[in-house]
Amino acid sequence: MHQTNLHNETHRIASNRTCHLLVLEIRNITNVITIRQLLSHTSGIFNIISPSTSPEYFKAITNDTGRVWTPEELLTYVKKPAFAPGTSWQYSNTGYVILGMIIRSATQSSLAENFRARFFEPLELTSTFSSWVEQSDGEMPRGYFDFTFSGSGRSEDTANHGAPFVSYYTSRPGSAGIVSTAENIARWMRRLYGGLVISPDSTTMMTTIIPESVDGSSAYGMGTERLQTSKGDFFGHSGGAFGFSSYAVHSPKHDMTVVVWINENRLDGYCFDMLIALIDAL
Repeated sequence: MHQTNLHNETHRIASNRTCHLLVLEIRNITNVITIRQLLSHTSGIFNIISPSTSPEYFKAITNDTGRVWTPEELLTYVKKPAFAPGTSWQYSNTGYVILGMIIRSATQSSLAENFRARFFEPLELTSTFSSWVEQSDGEMPRGYFDFTFSGSGRSEDTANHGAPFVSYYTSRPGSAGIVSTAENIARWMRRLYGGLVISPDSTTMMTTIIPESVDGSSAYGMGTERLQTSKGDFFGHSGGAFGFSSYAVHSPKHDMTVVVWINENRLDGYCFDMLIALIDAL
């Protein structure tokens, strides 16, 4: 079992450093936002990746699904912030896109190159790749999605709507576009939360809950969710894209990992409900 050497890199980019030092100035994004606030979703940055709040962006990526975007082009769709940095909590995929740009700037290597060199190869995630620049060696499953974006429409084969959506994945590296298998995701979760990827101090920082994020049984740390279940606390994250949904969590107390991966991107909480039912049954 390999352990990645991330500790020096982790401390090289201090979490309290402001993001304007590492990326270009961006309209509607204040230059006092810190990396910690991006990771904890306390930056207030507008969340572009929502059909209801970003219809212009979704029209652009669905009108030309084969277009190759840059993160800088995506950020032209940023609207006014939801709140002043550090004063509240709201999930923002935009923050993850900016974090990807910061990694690119700090390492002088692309985000995909960093993922492969630091995670995929050392951790033997052989079925995992960055879809905006890499391709699968094997057959890909078909995905299904409700293109009415209503949550109540019929799921359709994404191949009939321009999949694999080059525009979608190239516009938002850092917040989406990692393709993997349930087995690889489980391996990643066990090693990340098992202390084989980042230092104990960084693990504590990652799993320390932001009080403003608490919503019933769920809450958020730095890039990670906490779920309170019948079997105690689990840490992990959900994921979704056109045609696919996933939820992966790990319980350090029980050394238990649960991964739900389905080839349908439903907006009705189906993936989460399945995850909770599996945990309850264990």
